[in-house]
Amino acid sequence: MSLSNWIWTDDQQHFLTENSIVASFFESCAQLKIAFAILTSNGDLLVHNKAFSEIINRDLGWKALLKKEIFLMRSMKKEVALIEHQTKNDEKEQQFEILLKMQLAEEHTLFICQIEEITEAYNCESLILDMNYQLTQKIKEINQAQVKILNQEKLVGIGQLAAGVAHEINNPLGFVKSNFKMLDDYFREITKLLIRLKSEFSDFKKNCEEDDVTPSAKLFFEEIENYIEASDYKYILEDYEGLFQDTSVGLERVEKIVSGLRKFSRVDHMMSFTEFNINEGLEETLMIANNEIKYDAEVIKDMQYVPLTYAIAGEINQVLLNILINAVHAIKEKGKNFKGLIKVTTRSDEKYIYCEIMDNGMGIKTSDQEQIFMPFFTTKEVGLGTGLGMSIAYDIITNKHGGEISFISEYGLGTTFKIKIPIRKVDVDTVDEFMNI
Repeated sequence: MSLSNWIWTDDQQHFLTENSIVASFFESCAQLKIAFAILTSNGDLLVHNKAFSEIINRDLGWKALLKKEIFLMRSMKKEVALIEHQTKNDEKEQQFEILLKMQLAEEHTLFICQIEEITEAYNCESLILDMNYQLTQKIKEINQAQVKILNQEKLVGIGQLAAGVAHEINNPLGFVKSNFKMLDDYFREITKLLIRLKSEFSDFKKNCEEDDVTPSAKLFFEEIENYIEASDYKYILEDYEGLFQDTSVGLERVEKIVSGLRKFSRVDHMMSFTEFNINEGLEETLMIANNEIKYDAEVIKDMQYVPLTYAIAGEINQVLLNILINAVHAIKEKGKNFKGLIKVTTRSDEKYIYCEIMDNGMGIKTSDQEQIFMPFFTTKEVGLGTGLGMSIAYDIITNKHGGEISFISEYGLGTTFKIKIPIRKVDVDTVDEFMNI
């Protein structure tokens, strides 16, 4: 077997001729397609095969780069390194793996160097990594979709429950209002009768006093007058107006709350595009959230006229409710004695409807602001938030309605959320065409 695949000096050729075992080793290595070489401790080539020579002598720049990399590997005691090469005529880069192993031979330190092209394997690995990344992203999207579906199912369930509660309240509320109206009418008639009877009694007594009356008649008149005074009827007649008015206002408020609850929880409005007025949506949402808001904040409304648009009303209301509740929580962070402010503003132009919800709560830390719309991110304590509210809000406004949602916040001063929804005027039959905006 020839040793022609190796690059030898004359002295090395002579040595190998006389040492058959060493020659046999190099003959075996010569069959390798992998570039193979042995270097001295200084990095000089002691011996190398033709494959090694072909690789390092492609061009001067490449040769210098290889020498530099091998020098760094020796200095840093690295055994493996990856390096790229691209010839002038080649459009694609080639990847090479360098293996460098230190070996002690009697009193000398040698380095065994192997260079192998791994372009195909590298490309396969890159492809696998890329596919793995895409698969990971898809899994994340599926998980997020599952969470959104579960949230929608919960929302529908809550909506159905709320609608049922509203219906159960609405039925007795109807006959209570009706009976209260009749009771008010009856009381007014009784009041008129009492006033008339008192007037008649006064006239009758006066007429009787002009004539002689029996002692028993006088006693009767005195008893009647004492009874009238003791009954405190004047105060009752004056006070009943206020009582009935307050009760009427209370019943109307209950009716509005029930009506708002029914509108807010309409299942058909939760899943489909219908005509939507954001001002009405805000009023309904503020009514639903009133119990959460009233103890901690004052609400200022600056709602201008806005046109109708086609939207999923239940989902837009969900976004508004989430922002309002977050505003209340931010205000509560400033302490029990702090009375906060929430300002709601709406306006529109030819193309868009704009809604801003401002609060003077604690605000959002700068380090957290980039993550606000990320799923499962929350600044609340464990058990107080899922971290899904704002990510779902972002999906509803941007992906489902083709709008925009953003915010500006300064920690310690407050936050303003801005919603921008396109005005869409379409027939009900064509609503499904933009369901996947």
